[in-house]
Amino acid sequence: MQVTIDVPDIVAQRLQENWQESDDDSHHDLDWQYQALILIHAYQKRLISSGRLKELLGFATTVELDAYLQRQGVELPYDEGDFLYAAWDI
Repeated sequence: MQVTIDVPDIVAQRLQENWQESDDDSHHDLDWQYQALILIHAYQKRLISSGRLKELLGFATTVELDAYLQRQGVELPYDEGDFLYAAWDI
């Protein structure tokens, strides 16, 4: 599905400037950034899994996705058990 939205020029300009200032996200264009916002919202509402989000955003690893989400201010839904399980992987 393709969706077209109208964004006021001043808002689009400020968003683009903000995204360009991000360390690792500047290589993505505005279309990707807007898509990412929608997908992150779907993830936060538990409409898609982290694995599906990783695939749709084009990240190779969960670590890359988690780092991106943290830079976006998204709280990751990990509990103590997840951290203990991950520690066994090290």
